[in-house]
Amino acid sequence: MARLNIDHMAGGPPAGGKAADGVLNLLPLVGARPGEALTKARTVLATAPAPYEASVAHQVVGLALRELG
Repeated sequence: MARLNIDHMAGGPPAGGKAADGVLNLLPLVGARPGEALTKARTVLATAPAPYEASVAHQVVGLALRELG
């Protein structure tokens, strides 16, 4: 089974993007601990991230809010 990712969207993560790796780790966290994912995503957004990281963080916020009801 192919691994699903969003690297093809918006040109993919920036080269050598350590921050991109960190924000991508929030995606699986949403299913396991949505409250924690929401807090971490909002922390990322508070630091004025690059567009790619901001996009992923906004998606995590939306997914977490949906999970929390």
